Amino acid sequence: MTFVLRLFWKSRKMECCNRERAKNALKSLGKEQLSVIINEDKKAEIVCPYCNSKYNFSEIELKNILMELKWKKEYY
Repeated sequence: MTFVLRLFWKSRKMECCNRERAKNALKSLGKEQLSVIINEDKKAEIVCPYCNSKYNFSEIELKNILMELKWKKEYY
């Protein structure tokens, strides 16, 4: 099962997407859903619906995002 997250956002500067926004979208899924993606798929692909840019995140990148979420909750 491949996890594909399609992002929908509007931008005032005509910059519809970038890697940081894609990363933030993954963070918005939360720790539980991100853990499921890591365990089942080992990767994630974010696709911009406006320009069709694709942002691929490896298992290591997903684990780093998960660690950021855990760290943020513990220390803030």
